[in-house]
Amino acid sequence: MYLPLDLVLGIEVENSAATRLVYLGIDHFEDIGPCVIMASPGMMQSGLSRELFESWCTDPKNGVIIAGYCVEGTLAKTILSEPEEITTMSGQKLPLRMSVDYISFSAHTDYQQTSEFINILKPPHVVLVHGEQNEMSRLRAALQREHRGKLQIHTPRNTQQLNLTFRGDKSAKVMGSLAVDPPLPGRELQGILVKRNFNYHILAPADLNKYTELSQCEVTQRQSIQYAGSPALLRHVLMQLAGTIEFTSETRWRLYGCIDLTIENNIITIEWAAQPVTDMYADAVVAGVMSAALLPNPKHLPLAPKLDRMHFKECVIEMLQDMFGEEAVPKMFKGEKLHVVVDGKRTDIDLLNLEVKCEEDEALERTVHSAISRLYSALAPVRPPLLPLQPLAT
Repeated sequence: MYLPLDLVLGIEVENSAATRLVYLGIDHFEDIGPCVIMASPGMMQSGLSRELFESWCTDPKNGVIIAGYCVEGTLAKTILSEPEEITTMSGQKLPLRMSVDYISFSAHTDYQQTSEFINILKPPHVVLVHGEQNEMSRLRAALQREHRGKLQIHTPRNTQQLNLTFRGDKSAKVMGSLAVDPPLPGRELQGILVKRNFNYHILAPADLNKYTELSQCEVTQRQSIQYAGSPALLRHVLMQLAGTIEFTSETRWRLYGCIDLTIENNIITIEWAAQPVTDMYADAVVAGVMSAALLPNPKHLPLAPKLDRMHFKECVIEMLQDMFGEEAVPKMFKGEKLHVVVDGKRTDIDLLNLEVKCEEDEALERTVHSAISRLYSALAPVRPPLLPLQPLAT
């Protein structure tokens, strides 16, 4: 859209939280997405407006707005009659498929006309782009006094970039099986967000085929690694890394509950469903296999790693002393239960079940529980949670 205006009102491009307004030449323009360009000359006899028009006129998705009076014989006057084709500056014939609209807008207005125009549209931003600097400053000051700070007025210099930020709130319509039950306060809604013709819908994965042209699919990744070492050594290394391994056969193992590993002819193949978490697990398994390949085969392998309860208790005491002071934590205790006293508030800890209770202070209870859980996770062998498969929309 080409608007050779002296006054540019704040605009918002669909699906964009920020609109860029840049004064540039054709050599610096990157045609990479939706945009609005104000170009001169307004009658498009030559210059930037003519070059952009010839580049975009064949696409029906584009449009041009002629602002102001047009002289007979100019391209702007010609396209107002909606011809089927136009002649470029080089003499080439091009089909005219873009939309053509006309707005009667005077390029020169006095203060009263400018103020009335702004009061009708009520834009959040006004950009003054043409005029003598002192006069533009006077106009800006007068508009600010009239609107009492409710209007942001900008006077950028030539070639200066101006960023206009708008609210990015969007609403989505819930459809299909997700809309059967009425919404409840505090209830989370999980689904797939689908954009269609600038509208947003939230659907269950099973409803994609009914309401859209999308379909579900699962991406399975496979990676093969050369390994000539001992399977026993590999098993030992991976058990240190992943904890318990499910051995479905001598040559097929399952790690983390979501990654299948196969050993055949000195080739290790791992397969997994592509997801952010499983991709991370797969990277860890590949690193473990490569480290095992570099180790010499030992005569005897140690047992699988287990949590050292005594070491865990010692770390708990040291951690709680660092958090609350030595006087708040008993230096020694028997069994799996201990307590801490902070500001006269007692917190009981069960190290066997990782339970923490403090009836007087819920915030203290959450702090101690979080610290104990993280320490246990750092010292214990990795035991990944069961991961539900997430369908992908294509």
